[in-house]
Amino acid sequence: EWKTYFYVEEAKFHVLTGVAKAVKETEKISGDNYAFFETGTGNLTVVLSDGMGSGDKACSDSAMVVELMQKFLEAGFQMEMAIQMINSALLTGEENANMSTLDLCSMDLYSGECRFVKVGSACTYIKRQHLVDRISSGNLPMGIFQKPDMETVGRSLMDGDYIIMVSDGILDALSQGIGEDMLPELIGSTDLENPGEMANAILNFCIHQCRGRIRDDMTVLVIEKKKKED
Repeated sequence: EWKTYFYVEEAKFHVLTGVAKAVKETEKISGDNYAFFETGTGNLTVVLSDGMGSGDKACSDSAMVVELMQKFLEAGFQMEMAIQMINSALLTGEENANMSTLDLCSMDLYSGECRFVKVGSACTYIKRQHLVDRISSGNLPMGIFQKPDMETVGRSLMDGDYIIMVSDGILDALSQGIGEDMLPELIGSTDLENPGEMANAILNFCIHQCRGRIRDDMTVLVIEKKKKED
């Protein structure tokens, strides 16, 4: 009896993730959506989208961005082509404006190389012990122009590095208090190692800064890159 065997090299790294969310005080549903998924062997992709506005409409727009991005990438489409098609879908939507940000992180778990793609999204932070690297963009969300403006940045990650992705609500909350420049200091000074605990600590700090008045949806995603033990 013939049998077929496929041998696949085990990835050098694995990840631990944590999520913390808060909904705008006047709404029942968050306009932020996210997903963690694999696109091929040893590649982890994280997508965070913030729908413009709040409530059901914002949730519907951001959910479409996340769902379509996952389907296109899993089907083998190139990143740029997938973003262009999603942007076109937003432009041909209902009469009301359909705008959403796109914050994407694609990580190679064999090499540790990481690619960040931003379209109108908030800053992303990379924490290496007490040092913090901030990745920002100055472009507009999807659903505005025929050709979306994408900013792509590459980084090499090491064992024990953390990636912190946030929606605009986090930075808006800080701007009501001590200012968003405090966030890298907060991330760098924390000694928490569990991604879930770190995400909750960041969210709670921001809620405290705006005195509990949550004026925009808040989402914090934390991804820890760990080297597998031999």
